[in-house]
Amino acid sequence: MPAPGGLVKGSDGRIGEALAWDGQTVTVTLASLRDGELWETDAFSPASELDELRALLLKLVQQ
Repeated sequence: MPAPGGLVKGSDGRIGEALAWDGQTVTVTLASLRDGELWETDAFSPASELDELRALLLKLVQQ
């Protein structure tokens, strides 16, 4: 289960910040790093170091 605030990669390739974990449905709620849009997924993996670097660059570009 992802820790709140951790970066997670969904099965669709999008990377988001983990907000909540639902153990009953085995889904995680993620917030888009681009616009804060929320989505849920039941197929995810931890973000790789490259994913984390991309996320950091995206935050810097948006400032």
